[in-house]
Amino acid sequence: MEESVTKRRINYLILFRFIIIVFLFGIVFVMNIRAKEGGIEIYLPYYYALAFFAALLNLVYILINRRIRAKNLFLFYQISLDLVTITGLVYLTGGISSTYPILYQLVIIYGVFFLRKLGGIYAASGSSILYGVLLDLEYLRVIPSFSGQLMDGVVTPSYVILRFCVYVLSFYVVAALSIFIVERERKTRKLLEEREEAFSNLDQLYRGIIESINTGIVTVDRKGRIKTFNQAAIAITGLDPAHVLNRPIQEIFEIAEVGKYQEVKYKRQDGKKVVLGLSFSALRDSQGEEIGGIILIQDLSELREMAETIEKNKRMAFVGQMASNLAHELRNPLMSLSGSIQMLRRSLSLKEEDERLINIAIRAKDRLEGVIRDFLFLSGQKERKIEKVDLNTLIAEQVETIKKDLALKDSINLNVHIPEGTIFIGNRDELRHLVYNLILNGIQAIGENGVVDILVGKEKLDGGEGIKLVVKDNGKGIPEEEIDRIFEPFYTTKEKGTGLGLAIVQMIVQTYRGKIHVDSSPGRGSVFTVRLPQGELGKGKDG
Repeated sequence: MEESVTKRRINYLILFRFIIIVFLFGIVFVMNIRAKEGGIEIYLPYYYALAFFAALLNLVYILINRRIRAKNLFLFYQISLDLVTITGLVYLTGGISSTYPILYQLVIIYGVFFLRKLGGIYAASGSSILYGVLLDLEYLRVIPSFSGQLMDGVVTPSYVILRFCVYVLSFYVVAALSIFIVERERKTRKLLEEREEAFSNLDQLYRGIIESINTGIVTVDRKGRIKTFNQAAIAITGLDPAHVLNRPIQEIFEIAEVGKYQEVKYKRQDGKKVVLGLSFSALRDSQGEEIGGIILIQDLSELREMAETIEKNKRMAFVGQMASNLAHELRNPLMSLSGSIQMLRRSLSLKEEDERLINIAIRAKDRLEGVIRDFLFLSGQKERKIEKVDLNTLIAEQVETIKKDLALKDSINLNVHIPEGTIFIGNRDELRHLVYNLILNGIQAIGENGVVDILVGKEKLDGGEGIKLVVKDNGKGIPEEEIDRIFEPFYTTKEKGTGLGLAIVQMIVQTYRGKIHVDSSPGRGSVFTVRLPQGELGKGKDG
């Protein structure tokens, strides 16, 4: 990079030299025309030869500059030949009386510019030596003189010495000033580069910190338009920076006043709903003047889910304990009631109406027994046996049981899709309740007719092997505001529901440290997806 810059500067020097040659040729040509009117007569053939020599050198410089690598040596070569050329020009334009020694100073300046102090001293010393030799040779008449003053005998030794001393002093003064200016400029440029690099490093450090931090950071100007949007903010919101930069922040978030913390529910473009914590503070410059604002964004979704899970577990523990006590309190009276009904049915000759009433009582008793069984299962007070369970057989049994219990009509279709030989290591009773309640929930959702699909397959989970159970119906669907509540004990929207089925499903899923997901909306049915990791033979999992 630096070599290309030097090469380009040398080309500029060659161009500048060519302009000077043309300019001087023009001046001398005009002076020669006016020579008859008292101007200085110049011997044009010599001058033309010198101009041609200088132009030829320029052409050679252009050709050499493309290939030569030793740029400093090349510059010293140019300085030397320029000094010789200027000396020749001074000789042809009057020698002692010539005004062209000032051109030496141009060579000194570009010598300092390209080669710094060494170049300036070399050019000043070379100029002094060549100019002094020329004056001596001309004054002592070793070479012919083109100076009219010398020919007329008006030049004295003191004049020659004075002229030499003045020009030599000017050469070194110009060299010293040029060195001072160039060195000062170099130090200033170096200082600016160092500061620019320091600012750049500091900017990269700040950007690195802002981009690496897990908290979303958004800055806005005084008008509230977004100016920066870090990687964490992108990950949290799912927004593309190209689509939010320079947009008003209020179009993205409803920000409260400065200094106030707020939590908002936000729906990302991918449909995921998150809870965000937003903190808005004023952004000030070094003088304390407000120049905008800074918004800190945190994704609180996991914290809220953990808090809700803890709260649900507490409720489930309380409900489980209450269910256990209530089931034990109801079981004995219910057994007595059931026995009495059976004895009356066997000992009495009942009329058709009485038989119908007895059957209603028995069905009510069976339903109450089912609720008590759910209570006991919900309490979790049962030793768990972990074994290999054939899911093909288990699901087929539950489908037949539901068909028998509910006396399903032909308008309701239950479709099972499960690979042969699908084995899961777990508790048979828990899996039975899980499948039964999910299928029952789907049937209750579709009403008099519809389809419930049960799909089972193996799946790789974070902890290893597992299964995925999907129960899909084409029923009426679940409103968005109710999805978070359907797993709460005793919460139901169905006329004959107890509100315990899905609560039991969630409890079983949590026991296996699995996951359950519901995708539903009114009018398009529901899809319940359960993922369970494989258990270990002989070991139960604590809930």
